[in-house]
Amino acid sequence: MPAREEIINDILAKKELQGIERSFADGILEKELRKNPRLAKQLPTLSTRSEAYKDLVKAVRAVLRRNVGLFEGDPRHQEALLAELRQTSTLSKYQETVMHLLSTHASTRERLPFYNQVYEKIFSITGRPSSVLDFGCGLNPISFPLRDATYFGVDIDGKLCSFVEQFFSIVGIEGECRAMDVRDIAQIKKLPKSDIAFVFKLLDLIEQKGHALSEQFLKAVPAKWIIVSFPTEKISGKPMRVPRRAWLEQLIKRLGYESTTFAIPNEIFYVIQK
Repeated sequence: MPAREEIINDILAKKELQGIERSFADGILEKELRKNPRLAKQLPTLSTRSEAYKDLVKAVRAVLRRNVGLFEGDPRHQEALLAELRQTSTLSKYQETVMHLLSTHASTRERLPFYNQVYEKIFSITGRPSSVLDFGCGLNPISFPLRDATYFGVDIDGKLCSFVEQFFSIVGIEGECRAMDVRDIAQIKKLPKSDIAFVFKLLDLIEQKGHALSEQFLKAVPAKWIIVSFPTEKISGKPMRVPRRAWLEQLIKRLGYESTTFAIPNEIFYVIQK
């Protein structure tokens, strides 16, 4: 009979998944078991060699890879680009290398042609921030145009956080990236207070059922402004019939917050003032 810890160990045994927070993997496992209550009942009697057990491990790994974008880009290629950045002596070469780095991850690559537009629109509403929180940050900190702001990134992938911190060190940004499960509301409340918080394409991923966790999360984030975004296309690439999130708009109103909405191709943004 596989213990819960043993299942998580098996799920994270793949090299590319070893940096992921265990609590996040456990949450995905729980979600998969809820989808298959029959398997959940059988689990205590399953052999780790059984096809059902192997299929469960594969299913959770697939969700983890999809959620964190680990299938995007070769880490060795990213490290090579980071080494190249260390040797860069011209602004044009620096910008070229940064663009190349951003293109190695799905979410930042998709946003790449529109980053200037996104930040200009956000700052026109919030003003110029001197401190930033970035939840589920991925490689997004590399895109941030203000080098004099303090930047605190949060991601479930510890290896990615280490990569981001190397970038901070190279370009002289005062920043930190911490591996954390953002569903841990108590930890969210302990993060440093900031002018602005980015929550790009994250809320859809952390919910188990309904939107209760999103409400707790938004209330706990220690920032005056929160920028939440969502994809406006399905995984198939087809546009969503209703890209706006009515549930979030209702939640914002109920909490007494204010918000402004804007969009770029494939993504909608809510600029929320608490």
